[in-house]
Order: sequence, then structure tokens, then C-alpha cells
Amino acid sequence: MNPEEYGSNPIQSPYGQGYGAAPVAPRAVPQRRLPDAKDRVFAILTLAASWFYARIMFRPESPIAALILTVLFYGIAFAYIRVRRIAVPKAAWWLPVSAALFSFGYLLQSFYAVHLLAFQWAKFSCLWFLAAACGTVSSLPDEGILTDSIKVGVVQPFCRFIALFPALFHSDSDRRQGRKTLGWVFLGLAVAVIPCAVVIALLSFDEGFSAMLERVFSGEWTDRLGEEFAYVVAAVPIAMYFFSSATANFDRENLGLWDAESVRARHRAMAAAPVAFGMAVMIPVLVVYCVFFASQWEQYLYAFIFKLPSAFSSYSAYARDGFFQLCAVAFVNAALMIGAQRFLKKTENGETARPIRWLQGLYAASTLALLATALAKMFLYVRYYGLTPLRVYSTWLMFAMVLAFVGTIVSLFWKKLRLVPMVFALGILFFGTLCFVDSHQMIAEYNIHAYETRQLMKLDMSAMYELGDSAVAPVYEALERGIVTKNVSLETDIHDFMCNRAEMQEEETPGLFQMTPAKIRTAAVLTAYREKYADEYAQYKENMKDYWREVSDEETGEEGE
Repeated sequence: MNPEEYGSNPIQSPYGQGYGAAPVAPRAVPQRRLPDAKDRVFAILTLAASWFYARIMFRPESPIAALILTVLFYGIAFAYIRVRRIAVPKAAWWLPVSAALFSFGYLLQSFYAVHLLAFQWAKFSCLWFLAAACGTVSSLPDEGILTDSIKVGVVQPFCRFIALFPALFHSDSDRRQGRKTLGWVFLGLAVAVIPCAVVIALLSFDEGFSAMLERVFSGEWTDRLGEEFAYVVAAVPIAMYFFSSATANFDRENLGLWDAESVRARHRAMAAAPVAFGMAVMIPVLVVYCVFFASQWEQYLYAFIFKLPSAFSSYSAYARDGFFQLCAVAFVNAALMIGAQRFLKKTENGETARPIRWLQGLYAASTLALLATALAKMFLYVRYYGLTPLRVYSTWLMFAMVLAFVGTIVSLFWKKLRLVPMVFALGILFFGTLCFVDSHQMIAEYNIHAYETRQLMKLDMSAMYELGDSAVAPVYEALERGIVTKNVSLETDIHDFMCNRAEMQEEETPGLFQMTPAKIRTAAVLTAYREKYADEYAQYKENMKDYWREVSDEETGEEGE
């Protein structure tokens, strides 16, 4: 899109100022423009970044590579915006800021799911940032968040999916003839595969020719060549996806599709069910909650005073009883509240009817009561059995839900608070807390401290293996503090754990893309352990040799029989 095609002022976005200079009246969008030199450079950069992405996309433990890719894709997006002279709305800058915030999770968090979610958000937010900068979607999440997400992730990337190739091979002098010749060349190469395969098969009767083919196409280099070829092949559709999204947004493809006004009109059309219908659906469920709380009040009250009801034989059975069901009910309540907001008729001024707002508030309050019970049970569980990753992330999710429902209650009666942006802000805040702390190391430190202070009667060393390298430093520090005093069994378990991690470090040296501050710290701790406890480490390795020798002898004996 060249400035001269639109005059001195480009088209004003229906979402407000942010693309170009001063607001002007919309003008007709011309026919699809031809790719230029800037598109070619952008296509080459996107293809290179996609090749790097294809190389690491199937490697789960590559935090440095994920960080590089996040910087790379956003860097290309910023360069494209700068070269195309696109004025980015201030409201859209939260997208790269959130991606930068989550990128700390690559280095500081050991839980792979956090890496994966952070990286997926970085990719999606980059596409959303380009679309918001060009004015094809809203800069902030709002009522049209679902349609905007579909537009960003599906519609824009696939509306001109093959645009990468004209940009790469476009020739201003003889555009049509160049594309036609290139197409015939690719078609000829594809057709040549069949006769080449037939001829090679027929000529393989010659032993010398067959031996030459075997020498040429056997060996490590052919496997490596095939692997690199697979990376290139995988990079092409990835590059097509990102390139199509960027150019489609810049050229204002689907500008009027699912814009803010059409989404609001659709929502008004959907709100057709009478208020009486909504009350008939919501009130019986509230009655069920009242009966439930009245009948089970005493049993669930025990969770808040950390006592075990007489109906249960152990704290673990009581803590697990109904925990996941309570969390599931919270999601059901959220679905009913959203349904009432979306499908019930509004008042003359476009607001939700007052009875429905009160019912939604009661639903939110009931959900908060259920979540409070589930949290109390979780705290009871942790108090007697310590932390695990599942308990930490379940607690984290429940706290996020508590804040979301509290915000929902406030938004029902304070119109200035917009619910969707508020929920998004809470989600970014809570996910950001995961990215700035190594949860696995925190779990290990908490369990060791609880054991030292007699809150836990037993330190489960088998759970430490699940925490991986993040547990090495806390366990070693506990060993140095004398946690194993008068506990020979625990001392043996700790030395087995440390020796196991030390042996794994010797056998599996992490590559550059796998290095993190936690891994560097772990390597230093294991080096110190091997030096100070050389005898224990040597004895461990000798015991493992004997163990594997016995296993091998047993397998040999079974095969002989």
C-alpha cells in the first residue's frame, strides 16, 4: 500500500485513530495492490524466522530458542510497522508488553506448560498487534473478543495464504511472464520425479550403478540433509501464515467483517429470550445451592478450622472429596452467567434487567463460597502432605477465579468497570506471577522447610525427582544444614537423589538453547556435591553398575529358558 494510492491521509480505522495521521472520512478501498520490494524483504525475513521456528517447535526444552523467536517475530513486526509508517494506537502496546512479561517464564520457570503457554501467547499477540496497528481489529479485548480472535488467528492469515510466493518472485518488468515461467518450472520438476524414479529402478540392474547409489545415498549426511529439507518444508506454511496475516491487515482485507458495530448489533439480536425465561433457569439452580450449603454446612466448615470430620478416616480422603466437582461447578456457574448476559433481553437503555443482575450476583457469591471451600480443603491438604505441582497450579487457578468473580460482582453494579478487559488484565497479572518464579524450586523449599519445622512428619524424596533440577539446590542446602541428623534413611534417600542428578548431568550435557539460570546454578551445585561427597558418589555409581549387571543377567537367563 503506497501513500499515493490513498492520498496524503490513509483510511481511518473504524476502531478509532491509530493508523496514519489525522482522522478523515473513509474512502473506497482500491483493488488488491501488487507486492513491492518491501514485501519481498519482509517475506524473506519471515521465511528465515519460520525456518528457525520449524527447527525448535518439536523440542520442548528450548527456553533460549523460544526467547529468541519471540524477539525475532516481534522485531520483524516492528520493522514492518516502521517501514510502512503505521501509527500504532497507544492501547495496542499492552500486547508486546505482555509478551515481554511472559518471556521471563522461559528462563525463570521450570514448568514446561508455562513455557508453552507463554510462547503461544507471544505468537498470537504478535498477530493481534499487527492487526490492531492496522485497524482491522480492536486494540483492547471487549465484547467482540471471540470474533476478533477468529479474525486474527484464522481469517486474516488464510484470506491470501499464497501471497508469500508472489512477493518472493514478483518481477516489475515482466510480472505475468515471470510467474508463469516459474510455475511451469515447478510443475516440470514435480512431473520429473516419476520418470526419474522409474529410470533409476530400471538401471539398478547394474551392480556398479547400484553400488554408487548406495554410497551416495547412505550415511549420516543423507539423514542430515533429509532433516534439513524437512525443516525447510515445514517453514514454508509457517511463513505463509505470518506473511499473509501481516499483508492482509496492512491492505485492510476484511475491514468491515465483524467490526465493533456489527458485533454489537449481533449481540443485540441474540438477546431475544425474555427475562422470565432466564429467571426460570437460574432460580432453581440457586435453590439447589441453598439446599447443598444447608445440608453440608457442618462438614465443609471443618475445612476452615483444619479439623477432620468424623465421616472421613484420613485428611487426604477429606481434602480430595468433591474438590474437582466444586471447581467444575464454578465453571458451570460462569457459563450460566455469560448465557444470561448474552441471550436475555435488555432494558430500553441497553442494560441487563435488574432481577437478572441480582441473580448473577447471587451466582457469583455462591461460586465464591464453593471456591472458598475448595481452597480451604487445598490448604488442609498442603498442611498435612506438603506441596506438589498439581496442588500449586490448582490453587493458583482458584485464586484467579476468585478475583474474576469478585470483579464480576463489581461490574454488575458499577458500569464503568468493563468485565472483559478486567478479566484479561487479571489473567495477564496472574500468569505473569508464574513467569517470575520457579514454582518447582518453591515447592522443594517449602516441603523441606515444613519438614524442618515439624509441620510435615515426612519428607517425600520420591516427589523431588518430579521437580527435576529445580530441587537440587534446596536439597543440597538442606543436606548442608544437617537435615539428615539422626535420620539414616532420609540421608540415604538424599544422597541417592543428588547422585542421580549428578550422573544425569554427566550423561546429558544441555545445549545452548536449553541453558537457563536454574540449570547453571544446578550445575554448580552438583559440581560442589561431587567434590565434597566423592566417596558417596563413587559408591552410588558402583551400586548402579551392580544393579544393571543383575538386570542384564536376569534378562539373559529368561531368554535362555
